[in-house]
Amino acid sequence: GKGSEIHAPMATAVIGGLITSTFLTLFVVPVAYTLLDDAVNLRHRKKG
Repeated sequence: GKGSEIHAPMATAVIGGLITSTFLTLFVVPVAYTLLDDAVNLRHRKKG
């Protein structure tokens, strides 16, 4: 229909953003937090 040449790429960008943000929220953030927490705990153990 009219304007569909704009909506298709926009939908692709929106869906890609949703998938990326979901992946980051569910996997990357918890892994990064765990690694950082382990590093802090290891540092405290070496000091004490």
